[in-house]
Order: sequence, then structure tokens, then C-alpha cells
Amino acid sequence: MLLLLCLFLPVAVGLHIADAHGHARERSPERIRLEGRVGVQQHDDPDENVSDPYEGGHFDGAPDTGIHGVGFPSGGRVAIVLRGASFRGKGGKYRKNASCVNDTESLERQGRATDSLVRNVIARFERYGNEVDVVVTDRVCNLTDERIVSRIGRERVKMQSQNASGHQRTNIMWAIDQLRNYSAEHGLLGSEYGTSNRSYVAVKYNLVLILRHDTVWQVPIDQWPDADFRKVLFPYQCPKKGVHDLFAIMPGSYLQFYYDILKWKWCFGQDDGHDCMKGMVERTNQSTVGVALRAPWAGGNKTLNVFSMWFTYGKKRQFC
Repeated sequence: MLLLLCLFLPVAVGLHIADAHGHARERSPERIRLEGRVGVQQHDDPDENVSDPYEGGHFDGAPDTGIHGVGFPSGGRVAIVLRGASFRGKGGKYRKNASCVNDTESLERQGRATDSLVRNVIARFERYGNEVDVVVTDRVCNLTDERIVSRIGRERVKMQSQNASGHQRTNIMWAIDQLRNYSAEHGLLGSEYGTSNRSYVAVKYNLVLILRHDTVWQVPIDQWPDADFRKVLFPYQCPKKGVHDLFAIMPGSYLQFYYDILKWKWCFGQDDGHDCMKGMVERTNQSTVGVALRAPWAGGNKTLNVFSMWFTYGKKRQFC
């Protein structure tokens, strides 16, 4: 899937603004030992126009006693990196979608998506005693702080940054760099690297989730039927080739490998990220990857509609 390009010039909004290239140039570390690790664009893309059943709200939850997903963390630390463009408006036949659209429909659509993130992702991790650090990156938009950060909760959002340019691939790399910077400042890098070296990623997180602003999350993450959170997870296999590219979820120890395949253009190298699982297999091995959902065409539940799990709130799109 692809992100929408927003042709805004970089402006000062009281936040960090990236340079015009929108990507980092850090070197890759040596391969981290995989054995023994515990579970633990910018091209434009259309969006599907699926009905929005979720009614939104602010949520918190008391600790649960049972954990449903394989490898789902308990009493750990989770990082959520929001990337891409928020407040995406509807585009016409000859006009691509725009971001940071300040009209009633766009505000409501983004609000429902953000509330579903809190309810079905963030609060579910917190139910099991996990500390959740949210890094909010966005296209330059004066709505982000008031209408996204405040809904997520300012105590949860550890950093927010905005960027006015970049291909989807470099935008994701830049978003990961923001988590890397926060981690370096707060001692969350692997001790073998030293916390002052920003060229390494936050391996001390049980999980790192790289998510889009425009996603509506309909099923609590701990109830995803096929997810093994010890692996690098993509949504599901495409009917013909590769995997859906809506999100990537992985233990912190795998994040540098994901960053590498972005940098080397093995993932989001062309118009989409459908080859990202293939890239991770080449960078690591087959046992490190998985899908959150086995789609009907891949041997999963034949009655299951993949859009009943998550979808983006714009124009209708194909499965992959």
C-alpha cells in the first residue's frame, strides 16, 4: 500500500521538521543474533471506502489475567510509531487525496481511526501491564497535536515530529529514526551498542508497531487469530503476490533488519510494500516472519472478511 504525497513546504510549527530528503543515513549494524530472542512511500495510494462501524471514544482498561495472542507481551514495553499522513480527505476522479484536510468529514474520520487505535491497540497492551510509548510522526499539519496527540493521551506520546516531503519508503525510515532518537535519549538501545549511538534501534522494546494514521482497528490486537508476536508480522498474504503493506509489527530486536530492507529498497522499493516479507526472509530467515491473519485464499477462515479486522478510511481499494 502506498502513502499520499502532500506537497506542502516545510514550515515551522513548533515541532521538529525533517530535511527535504526525509530519511536518515546511518550505517547498518552487524547482524544481531536471532537465536534466543523472546517474543517478544512516497508514492500515493488510494484508500478503500468501507463503512465505519466504530463509534470512537477514549479508553482505558484494568489488567487482564489471560493473554490470547502467541508471544503477546505482558509487563513489558511497547513502541508504537505512527507514520504517514493524517486527516486524509476524499479525492475526486482526477485529484489525489489530500492530507491535513480541515473539514467536518475528515475530522470525524480521523477521530474514529485514532480512537480505534487507542481502544483496540494501545489499551489492550496496557491491560497486560505493558508500558506503551507512542511516537507520532505526520505530514506537516496544525491539527496533529490537538486532535491526535490529545486523543491518544499526552502521557503516552513521547515524541512528535513532522515532515513535509519524502517517498513512502524514506518516510517510514524517517519515522523509525524518530523512535531511534527517543530511544537513544532514554537508554532503550541494546546495552551492547551503547545508548549514545543513534545509528542503532530500540532493541529493548518487546514490540515495535509501525502503523498508519488512517487505519481503523476493529478487532483488539490480543485477539488477532493467527498472530505470533515473536515474529515480524504483516497483515496477510496477498491473493497473488507478497503481503499486504498496511503495517509491520516486530520485536525490537528485528527493527534494524526491517530498516535495512527499507534502505536497500527490498521493501517499498517500488510503488508498494508487498515484497517486505520477502525482504525480511532474505535479511534473516523464513522462521522470523508471519502474518496477523490467514486470509481465506491462503487457507484461513473461508467466511472471514479481511476488512473486518482493519481498513483505511478513504477510497475503496483491492485486497492488495
